[in-house]
Amino acid sequence: VYEYFKNKESLFKHCFNAFSDLVLKDFEQLIETEGKASAKLTQFSTEIINRGMENIDFLMLYFEFIIASTINKDRSVFHENINKLFRQMRDLTKKMLLMDQNYKLKEGMDIDSFVVFFIGSLDSVMLQYYLDNEIFNKDKFILTFKNIIENCFERKNQWERTKLL
Repeated sequence: VYEYFKNKESLFKHCFNAFSDLVLKDFEQLIETEGKASAKLTQFSTEIINRGMENIDFLMLYFEFIIASTINKDRSVFHENINKLFRQMRDLTKKMLLMDQNYKLKEGMDIDSFVVFFIGSLDSVMLQYYLDNEIFNKDKFILTFKNIIENCFERKNQWERTKLL
């Protein structure tokens, strides 16, 4: 291992970046497909949950990264990486919401707050799965998450739809 990486942190950083790049690439491709933003968010959530469940070791590493990045953010080699991932996830989620031609967040909902809530919800669910996966029913959770997301959207009126074209 030390032939390729100077220390354990370098190896972790490499693994984290490789997995993050894969997730972001898939999310970017999903954004470009046709369909409602709520359906895309549900699909992305499902993919993230499935990946987390299939890669429990990476999930453990991911949460260790988050903890390490908050302990001393000025000295942490992880802070920059985790902050970059969260920023990219927020930007992509917001882009997806703004691209939807027919639906918008319900009146009174702030897009930036929704984006933070969405990403934080995924992390929270995966942390709970990691800590106690026996109580986690993936299908029920995904259905509940889908319903929550869909209840945050309403159809744009005719004027809003035409001004985007």
